[in-house]
Amino acid sequence: MATNVTVEIEAEEMDEGLSLMEDLKSGGLNISRHTKMPGRVKIVGFIKKRTVEENFDLLDLEQAKAGLAQYNPFVLNKTIAEAYEAVVDVLGESGLMVIADNHMSQPRWCCSLDDGNGFFGDRYFDPQEWLQGLSLVAQRFSKKPTVVGMSLRNEIRGTNENANDWNNYVTQGVTTIHNINPNVLVIVSGLNFDNDLRCLKEKPLNASALDNKLVFEVHLYSFSGDAETNMGTIRERLTMQKIGS
Repeated sequence: MATNVTVEIEAEEMDEGLSLMEDLKSGGLNISRHTKMPGRVKIVGFIKKRTVEENFDLLDLEQAKAGLAQYNPFVLNKTIAEAYEAVVDVLGESGLMVIADNHMSQPRWCCSLDDGNGFFGDRYFDPQEWLQGLSLVAQRFSKKPTVVGMSLRNEIRGTNENANDWNNYVTQGVTTIHNINPNVLVIVSGLNFDNDLRCLKEKPLNASALDNKLVFEVHLYSFSGDAETNMGTIRERLTMQKIGS
């Protein structure tokens, strides 16, 4: 399946355009022609939904491809989305439950303060694209009871993070998922690599419609302080307060 696409790059972004081309190429963009225009470059081509095997070939992942061919050959001729769904189905048949997690915008290891994936509006974290993605995943798995939860975003972080934008977009995210699938748990990450949920005390999320299906996650690391002490404090606070109500 192919979809027509036009990418326009402003002149001052030409250097970024070159790296963008590589990203598009690895994602399946075949360039049919390109023309120079005053002040910009216009690229016209089409995006093809490549199979897992084709993507692995493009990325020169021969060893990983060989492993798939040996142990899970059924995913090789599927698209990435189809392969993901097939794995979910296999897990369900094995009696396991799945949480669909929105981890990173880029296919890379997570994470750092300045990787451009950390907070709403960062270079690789478009809030509207993110909401669209949540909607598509919620729709795709709405009829699959194996998927018991959806996590909005892993470890929100970065120099641009702030409580107001977090509250605004997280509220939109949980509402988007709930409106499509009112049965699934919706999991929310706090600020500062998911170490900080204090913003809820001053401004709780407007998510009363979710009733008891809203879940807040907390991550503890070496820089979080003493794990046992912190977990005790967290339990005490959750017992004394009804967060998000």
